[in-house]
Amino acid sequence: MTTDSAGNIYLAGAFTGFIDIGEKRLTSTSANDPDLFVAKLDRQGKLAWSHQFDETGDHYRPYAIAPDGDGGIVFCGLIDGSPIDFGGGQIAGDHIGSYIVRLDDAGGYLWHNFYAYDHLTELFVDRGGSIVVSSMFGVSSEPGHIAQIDIETGATTRKVPACDEPDGDTCGDYGSNLPIVRGPDNTVAAVINDSSARARVTVQKYDSFLSRLWSIDLSSPDSAVDAWDLASDGLGNIYIMGGFSGQLEIENGVTLFTSDPTEIEAFLVKLSALGEYEWGKSFGGVGRRSDWTMSVSDAGQLAIFGSFSGSLDLGGGALTTTAASDEDLDFVLAKLDAEGSHLWSRQFVNSGGQVWPSSVITDSEGTVLIAGSLEGAVVDFGTGALDAAESWAMFLARFPGP
Repeated sequence: MTTDSAGNIYLAGAFTGFIDIGEKRLTSTSANDPDLFVAKLDRQGKLAWSHQFDETGDHYRPYAIAPDGDGGIVFCGLIDGSPIDFGGGQIAGDHIGSYIVRLDDAGGYLWHNFYAYDHLTELFVDRGGSIVVSSMFGVSSEPGHIAQIDIETGATTRKVPACDEPDGDTCGDYGSNLPIVRGPDNTVAAVINDSSARARVTVQKYDSFLSRLWSIDLSSPDSAVDAWDLASDGLGNIYIMGGFSGQLEIENGVTLFTSDPTEIEAFLVKLSALGEYEWGKSFGGVGRRSDWTMSVSDAGQLAIFGSFSGSLDLGGGALTTTAASDEDLDFVLAKLDAEGSHLWSRQFVNSGGQVWPSSVITDSEGTVLIAGSLEGAVVDFGTGALDAAESWAMFLARFPGP
C-alpha cells in the first residue's frame, strides 16, 4: 500500500478465487495459481480503477508500490520464469528475475522492464525523478545492492553494493528484504540484516548519487537481532523497528536494552540525520517477527502496526491477548510522538485464525491507514466484524487523527 500527495490510495497484491475492491469484483483465472492486481482508491476509499494480471505459474505477489510523482505509480515483484503480461507484451523469461511496471494516473500502461536474477524488494521515486530500488541479490548471486533506475525507460543508471564496508568485508548474507527510505534532501537510508549470524543489523545512509555518508551497527552479541522496518521524517531523522533477544547494543558496545534470551522483544530506535543515537524504546514480546510495520509523518509522529501474543506495552499500559493459542495473534495499532512517547494505542482482538499486518501510513493530518490480510479470522476494527472465518480476506482501514 502507498499514498500520493493528494491522499489517493494504491494497493497491489495477489489472489485466488475472487476479491472485491469497492463495487468491483475480480475473479482469478485459475483456482490454484494466483493472479496479480493493482488498484487506485480515492482518499475516502472509493475505487478509481483496478487492473488484474493473469498469469500461469507461481508468481510472487508484488513486493512494493510507490507514486511516481506525476500522478501514476511504479511497482515491482518477482517472476519465476512463468509468463505474464502487464500491458506491453508478455514477459516469459527462462529464469528467475524481477520486474518493474509503470502505470499512468488512469492506470494505463507506460512501460515495464525485466531484471534477470535480481530480487527487488523495495522501491520509491526520489525527488530527482529516479526510481530507487533495493535487491536482496543480483546476477550470479552477487550481494544485495541499491540502484537508481531511469523513470522514463527503466534502465539502470547507477548501482552500489548494499553492504560493502570500508575494510572490504560485507555485512553477511541477506535473509530478508532490504528496507530503504527517502530522506528530505534526496538522501537514501537502508538497513541490512546479517542473516548468516543474525547478530547485527547495519544502518547506512547515502547521498543522492548513492555514495555512502555513514554507517552504524545495532547488534545482539550473544543472541539475535533483526530489523523489520525503516522510516524517515521531514528532518531526515531515521527510525528503525525490529526485534532482539538477549541484549541490544549500539556501536561501541553501548547496551540499549536487555531481555529474555528465549523471547523476541520489539524495539524502536531513532537516529539523527547524521547517524547519532537520539533515543530508543523496547516494548516486550511479539509474535511473528516480520509482522510489524511503521511510518512517520514529516513532523515525526510515528504509527506502528503489528501482531503479538502474550503481553505488550507500547507506553500506554499492558496489552494482553486472550487467544488460547500463540498462533492466534491480535493486532495492535499505536501512535507515538517525535520523542517516542505514547499518544494512543488500540488492540484488535482476533477471534481465531491467522492475521497478517502488511502496511501502515500516517499523513500530515494525523490520519492513519492500515492494510493486511486475514485467514480464518474475525476482527473488528471499529465498524463491525470483518469475517474471514472460512476464507482469506484482505482489509484496508482508516483512522482519523491526531
